[in-house]
Amino acid sequence: MKYAIPKLLKYLLPRHLFGRALLILWLPMIVVQAVTTFVFLDRHWYTTTREMSQSLVRSVKTVQYFTQQQKFMPQPLREEAGHLSGLEISVTKDLKELPPPDKSFPGISLLKRTLWQSGVKLHSVFASGDKLFFILPWKRQQFLVLTCSTKRLHLRTTPLFLIWMFAAPLCFFIIAALFLRNQIRPITRLSQALMEFSMGNKTKTVKPQGALEIRRAAISFNQMQQRLTRFITQRTQMLAGVSHDLKTPLTRIRLSIAMLEDKEAAQSLEEDVSHMSRIIDDYLAFSKGEHDTKPSEVSLRGFISEIIAPYKKQEKDIRYRASKDTTLLLQHQSMKRALSNLIDNGLKYGSKVEISTRISDQVIQIFVDDNGPGIPPEHYQDVLQPFQRLESSRNSSTGGIGLGLTIANDIVLAHGGSLSFTSSKTLGGLQVSLTLPKDFFHGKS
Repeated sequence: MKYAIPKLLKYLLPRHLFGRALLILWLPMIVVQAVTTFVFLDRHWYTTTREMSQSLVRSVKTVQYFTQQQKFMPQPLREEAGHLSGLEISVTKDLKELPPPDKSFPGISLLKRTLWQSGVKLHSVFASGDKLFFILPWKRQQFLVLTCSTKRLHLRTTPLFLIWMFAAPLCFFIIAALFLRNQIRPITRLSQALMEFSMGNKTKTVKPQGALEIRRAAISFNQMQQRLTRFITQRTQMLAGVSHDLKTPLTRIRLSIAMLEDKEAAQSLEEDVSHMSRIIDDYLAFSKGEHDTKPSEVSLRGFISEIIAPYKKQEKDIRYRASKDTTLLLQHQSMKRALSNLIDNGLKYGSKVEISTRISDQVIQIFVDDNGPGIPPEHYQDVLQPFQRLESSRNSSTGGIGLGLTIANDIVLAHGGSLSFTSSKTLGGLQVSLTLPKDFFHGKS
């Protein structure tokens, strides 16, 4: 139970900074306003109603004094008494002619109590519509009916006070929302730029705006981005130059090998040269971080079928268990390379690969199972590091240089997804799970 309330509060709290900032500003003010209003309004209403009740009682006592002094109440005398008391005075014999009382009228109980405490003897007092009626017994089974407006029992400014009570917090909320929106917008832009940059995508320079601390953070981010971009560019250019310088002698070596008379030696040397060429290409691809500039919308089933088609032509044992289809935005060439790396990895260390998918409301999962020796769980994170190979089963004689899974992981991270490993329940080898969010590229240009 003690953990249920914090979890509920965490669930109910706004997830974004804008909502939480408004809540921090508005909630204490609403609580204080509500408590103050309740206490003040309750006391204010009681005090004003009591004072206005006493004023009405004095008016009724004035009329009662006239009735005690006069045996008759002609029209001029009734008008004079009504003018002094502020009440309309009439005479009636049948009380059934009066309108029915409104028992739900607020303040009538306090008025009756004030009349009783003042010693005023009345037949009855009640409210009906917008009138208050005081019935005084007179003579010869006649009654004096004193009437006045119900406004004499209630303060006219109370509705205005209630309107102001709700209007003031609303105005404050609107003003605070406008100011907070302008203050949080630079934080949102900086957060989006950081997320884009962390995924390996190119981002524009963030314009320093807002408070001084936010401006400093934006300037620091721009400087960091420039330094890292410059470093990556220099590394890419250096590796591209090294690749070019190495490929030139490799081409000459290939020509020399082609002229050898010993065909067996020539074939062995050609394999070594080809292996060196692939290593250089992998180095260059890893350093560049092959990502398309713009995502495109593809069909999941068509995309996977396109990838496995060349393997089927080579008569590789690969099977795709298609589930329901969907469309998603992704960088076509780079994601194709990532999934191809996972398939190549399974075919290198096994003889059979099976691909399956699972689609939910938020993410898409692609599973690549193989029947190879698998990877020990303690090495799941190691194989994602550059140039890492497990020598017991995935050595250089059967595999590459340890960049296939690293490149695939970088591409998946650039799509906002993740790679995970587990043992395959269907084929007994390794299962690689590729998880992608459906809407990662929506709204991005």
